[in-house]
Amino acid sequence: MTTERHNDARATGISGTVTTEIKVDGAAYTVEIGIDADARVESVKVTSAPGGPPVTGTVFRALRLQELQRAALARALHGRGGMPALLETLTAEEAELTRLRGPVPSSLETTGRIYTAAVVSRLDPAKQVETVLKMPRSTAIRWIRLSKDAGYISPAVAAAGQTMRSGRPRRLPAGE
Repeated sequence: MTTERHNDARATGISGTVTTEIKVDGAAYTVEIGIDADARVESVKVTSAPGGPPVTGTVFRALRLQELQRAALARALHGRGGMPALLETLTAEEAELTRLRGPVPSSLETTGRIYTAAVVSRLDPAKQVETVLKMPRSTAIRWIRLSKDAGYISPAVAAAGQTMRSGRPRRLPAGE
């Protein structure tokens, strides 16, 4: 369950708290993860089941924070309908108007929303901006850079997006 706490238009807009269950050595624990507007983990709360074993360092070492963070972001976004819902709310006419207005703040905010939704949905974010806004790849990349500079794409989301690529194979440096 996602709880909305704040919505900073210059950030991801998908902050909140997500609760999940984990098992460590057969014992059940509840993990509550707080995600801030920059898509960073701001809090982690672990509780044991009633009558269960105490929360120990072993339990904390078993937490895979990066995986939990990604899952929390995905749940927060999917709580809003995920990438398909974002694209459904952005009509073809709105996408065209966004593109025609050029890289103004409202267009850069839309670019940031598309980019963030793509990252959380594990899609190539640059390809999604290019496809949704029907613009050349070079223009999409420039708008993404401007959106990052303006604060519409958080550093954490930008870092996650840089690891995603389209289906093209990665070139290895000579000698590898």
